[in-house]
Amino acid sequence: MKVIFLCFFSFSIYAAEVDHYLFMYDNQKDATPVLNKRFNSMLAESIAKQNKNAYVSKKCTSVVAKAGKGFKQGTESKIGRWLRDTYKVDQRPRSINGKGHSYYDESIYFDPKVKDIWPMTILKNLAPIINVGGVYVGGDKIGHMTGVGLSMYTTYLRSRKLGRSEKKAERKAFNFGYLTEITLLGAMGSKVTSFGDLEANYQGYRMFRDLCEKNYVTKNDQGKWHLSKKVDLRVYITPYMNEVFNPSVYTKKRRKLVVNHIDQKYCTEKYFKKSHLISRQRYYKSIARPSPMQLYLKEKIKRGKLDDHLRNHIVNICYETESPISKSLVDYKSLFQILMARLDGHQD
Repeated sequence: MKVIFLCFFSFSIYAAEVDHYLFMYDNQKDATPVLNKRFNSMLAESIAKQNKNAYVSKKCTSVVAKAGKGFKQGTESKIGRWLRDTYKVDQRPRSINGKGHSYYDESIYFDPKVKDIWPMTILKNLAPIINVGGVYVGGDKIGHMTGVGLSMYTTYLRSRKLGRSEKKAERKAFNFGYLTEITLLGAMGSKVTSFGDLEANYQGYRMFRDLCEKNYVTKNDQGKWHLSKKVDLRVYITPYMNEVFNPSVYTKKRRKLVVNHIDQKYCTEKYFKKSHLISRQRYYKSIARPSPMQLYLKEKIKRGKLDDHLRNHIVNICYETESPISKSLVDYKSLFQILMARLDGHQD
């Protein structure tokens, strides 16, 4: 356990949770232009620095792996820290870590028993929600992409170097990404296993692979490594990162707490009809295509290794608690069935 703990410390232990329900009435400005600009700037700078070294790797994969480390900053990703501090991105909540209103007391994770001492205070920090190309995700997902996603990528590279097939090497990477979420960065920390985080881990891994395989990182005419074309993060942001559309799994005590908050605050006629809940679910359903990570998790559920996260979808929770809205949810039953099919890995 100590080995795992130290390993996780090497890339991130900042594991803030996301509460999309709080801000479902809000429309936020698309963060894509600002986010893409910052991301590409940081990546290009990290690649350029390597050209100044006496020895520069001849392999693109080694350059990308080293460049990815440029996103690290202590226990939190550098871009994650920037995102939480910048005023250039429209986000909810605006600030955390004691700066402004954290909204923790109003969130689905509120627990009066959580003490105001570190590391318990981490649980009180809600990650900001941002809009990337019409998909609302927690800002922590960007950190997962550049943190755990990078570690999955280097795990894949090491496995390939050892002679494993692409399929087996990728399985090793998936197992590593999954392990982080069911231990310190998820179930063992905040008592939440986030399917959204796992999707972000995978999409980060996919992105780092694409940098070489799709010629984002190449050598220029002077033989210097550079970012030859810009990365558009919208390619890697999917509805499966949204934790309402793709709900999380909780420990027994945590689930009881979350279900109670959702039942009391959001299983209402007003919330279903006046907020953006249903319209966004429909939109996400229309564009969502299950990634290999979602199919990997489906396999875990089928084998009994992981609880079924769909029971924690708000529609299912409102039925389970027999809330007043449950009688009106007949109108949404077909929508929920479609959502279940989509999340289960089937296509329309």
